[in-house]
Amino acid sequence: LEFDLPLKSQLMQYVFTVIRFDKANIDRTVIHCNQTILLYGPPGCGKTTLCKGLAQKVSIRMKELFNRFYFYELNAGSLFSKWFSESSHNLTRFFEDITQICCDPLTFVIILIDEIESLSMSRTSSLASNEPSDMLRVVNTLLTQIDRLKSFSNILILTTSNLIEIIDQALIDRSDLILFIGPPSIKTIFHIYRACFHELIEKHLIYSQNQSEEIKDKLWNLAKLSDGLSGRTLRKLPMIAFSHIQQFDHFIHPEQLFKAMHQQLINHKNTNNYLQQFNNQ
Repeated sequence: LEFDLPLKSQLMQYVFTVIRFDKANIDRTVIHCNQTILLYGPPGCGKTTLCKGLAQKVSIRMKELFNRFYFYELNAGSLFSKWFSESSHNLTRFFEDITQICCDPLTFVIILIDEIESLSMSRTSSLASNEPSDMLRVVNTLLTQIDRLKSFSNILILTTSNLIEIIDQALIDRSDLILFIGPPSIKTIFHIYRACFHELIEKHLIYSQNQSEEIKDKLWNLAKLSDGLSGRTLRKLPMIAFSHIQQFDHFIHPEQLFKAMHQQLINHKNTNNYLQQFNNQ
């Protein structure tokens, strides 16, 4: 993962601070700590991957403090039921199981709630638009369960959202860290493309004969053209471009891939422009 800010170290420092405050017996009625992080931003920019990477790093860095680590990814789709009020009951059962596990102080639990807006849509907006009361129950249940878990220091709740503007304000208030994860900068795009090219060269899919400076310049030009694209799109682009080069029995030269990637960038922008015009109609 490539990010413009030191997000990984910032997140780890937050986790260590939570543990340090607990070891010091900090009174949580004086200094509040919900052990909840909210990452928001457009799709494809690495929010979910960053959360999973953090969970793995925590399990490695804190293995001297805890004997067991559990990672749970809450699937919002599996919670919702066609039966009235069943969704909130499903959510309650999930958190009751988590609470039982957290009772062991030598166990550390990490929960990932991806696209949390599907579970925590603003109750004010829901009431105004006559949303089903079951949705309101789910939001209330989620907030109640997060509050109950505050008594445990061996849990971390990670949440992501593509639409922070529709999330209930009470959930936002319960998040200790709220971080925007946006599209990468041109410099970061360059590093992503460079890593992709190094991988293709190393695996002998591209033939490069001491053209490092020329490749670097062309990667910078591609990075400038790619400004605003998500990390997910950027990492798919070399593969899509490669598939358009009709030459599978020989090495492909960098220039061939540059041209193919340039064409794919044009196609991608044309598609986005069409979709934008269609949505504005």
